[in-house]
Amino acid sequence: MPAARRARPGAARVLAAPGEVGEKRPYFAAKPGWQRITFAGLQAGRRGDRAEIIAHPLWNTDPNFFGPQLAAAYAQAVAAGCQVTVKSIFELLRRPF
Repeated sequence: MPAARRARPGAARVLAAPGEVGEKRPYFAAKPGWQRITFAGLQAGRRGDRAEIIAHPLWNTDPNFFGPQLAAAYAQAVAAGCQVTVKSIFELLRRPF
């Protein structure tokens, strides 16, 4: 079989139907004790007093340079009593935990 037509190792797991082995789960569902929430419309997770906000990969994650949407989400999380970490979707996919 030509190389371009061969299935990649693990391809069956990625394409698994819901309920089968290899089913994709949301990021925060894979982290024990975390619950998925939103702050100012941005996806986030919370565990106790810790919150992790997911940002666009091109957004600056330095609190001194947040854009308006991320600044609103950060302020809402702090107002809820959380210690906030901001991760881009790029970081989550490559360094999930």
